[in-house]
Amino acid sequence: MGKLSLKIYTLLLILYLVGWNQSTQAGTPAGESLQTEQRAKVYYVGDKALVEEYEKLNLDATHPNLLNPQVSENEHDAVVKSWSELHQRIGSYLSQKGFDWGTEAPTISIVHKIYFDQDGKITSYFFNVLNPAVEAEKKKEFAQLLTDFAQENTIALKRGGNFAQCGKTKYANN
Repeated sequence: MGKLSLKIYTLLLILYLVGWNQSTQAGTPAGESLQTEQRAKVYYVGDKALVEEYEKLNLDATHPNLLNPQVSENEHDAVVKSWSELHQRIGSYLSQKGFDWGTEAPTISIVHKIYFDQDGKITSYFFNVLNPAVEAEKKKEFAQLLTDFAQENTIALKRGGNFAQCGKTKYANN
């Protein structure tokens, strides 16, 4: 298992043990959204009005979090695997695009809340970069790359309805 895979798996295990805490959103500055005419909308911390728009959508009420073992029950391992694979593909995509975080930090920590339709297509993607050294311009660039990524990529899960996965991930800063 590569370094990135091991880090993602470790973080997912921690997320599983601790659980998603809705209070992680409390007190965060509002987010900014990059809109596209395509299927996915990406929001990130930085613009109060757009985070309020995101919060009004109340996506958590209509998209159960599959990383919650009570929701995924017997399929929890498949859910964790799909989450890990999605983040590995995001990391590869960033590398292919030559993305540079603009900081010397060895890793970049991000909280993700990703919402999917029943076919595993990304419909909304909310994130917060936790490293304070990452500049706003880099967050915008990352958001644009995520927007592009989300148009072409799906998670390896299908369900009878909409669903979400959320958690904290660390990406290697190459």
